[in-house]
Amino acid sequence: IWPYLPSFAAALVAVILYALVTALLIGRMFQYRTWWFIALILGGIMETIGFGGRAQNTRDLNNQSLYKMQLSCTILAPIFTAAAEYILLGRIMDYVGSRFSLFRPSLVAWVFIISDAVSFLIQVGGAAALLARPDLSANSTPQQVTNAANLLTLGDNILLAGLAVNLGSFVIFIVQVTYFDYKTRTQGAVGGRWRKLLWALYVSSVLVLIRQVYRVIEFSQGWFGYLPTHEGYFFGLDALVILLASAVYIWYWPTRYIP
Repeated sequence: IWPYLPSFAAALVAVILYALVTALLIGRMFQYRTWWFIALILGGIMETIGFGGRAQNTRDLNNQSLYKMQLSCTILAPIFTAAAEYILLGRIMDYVGSRFSLFRPSLVAWVFIISDAVSFLIQVGGAAALLARPDLSANSTPQQVTNAANLLTLGDNILLAGLAVNLGSFVIFIVQVTYFDYKTRTQGAVGGRWRKLLWALYVSSVLVLIRQVYRVIEFSQGWFGYLPTHEGYFFGLDALVILLASAVYIWYWPTRYIP
């Protein structure tokens, strides 16, 4: 199933760190009653479940159920992290002033969340095609091998399309953040602690963007390309950056800086 021999130690460290960060974020959410930021929590929970399944799967490499579960969770979870960024920007703009935005603050979150929802559905379709690939054995016929390869290619291409939509949406989002930052600096916005939160949003968003770019390049190489067959890139450019993108808000929890 796997294009490489996955590391149990790396998966175990990942699940421990994600569980810890998610628990701290849940604590922040209840401490400040910030229910509108729950998307970030959902992403962390999904990552924790995914890496838990991955750790178990390394000890049972032929377990298809675990493989499908961890693959789906780690591909789809960052969509919730990105949704949290969208919602946060809308809140900051509501607080500072709508005149500094390219779009109305009330629309910002919805525009990008709808884009993410479309991306999510496309990626679910791609993941379903990948996971529907039949098992092959030494007794498989040439036709069965061809059908499995075709299904793998189809799922890969659909996932790539979903990830590309997600990347394009996120690039536009970062343009909006940059525009808002520029306008608030040049048109006399009231200063305050909110700007620290904006910088936290910058850091977190750039980390998410790194993951988006990595995934698009990875899937563009096919299932057995260089990036998909080297686990270190997955942990460095996906698992770690999304973990840090979430962990930023342990220190910079939104309602400590804006109402």
